[in-house]
Amino acid sequence: MIPTTNIPFGRRKTDLTPPPRKRQRIGFFEDFRRFFLRGLAALLPTLITLSLLVWIWNFLWETLGRHLIFGLKW
Repeated sequence: MIPTTNIPFGRRKTDLTPPPRKRQRIGFFEDFRRFFLRGLAALLPTLITLSLLVWIWNFLWETLGRHLIFGLKW
């Protein structure tokens, strides 16, 4: 049995592959911006979580904490 391919007669498989693209030279500021944004995206969930925990702690302290301490002292 002869294997069939979609390559037209007289052309080699290597003729159908596109030539490798040349990488564009990226400048320092483009690299810096890209790495900075990726680092910010990695740190942002942690910073948001910490700020929410601090906000919840302050909210509970202002609403319940003072009253609980007053009740314990009384």
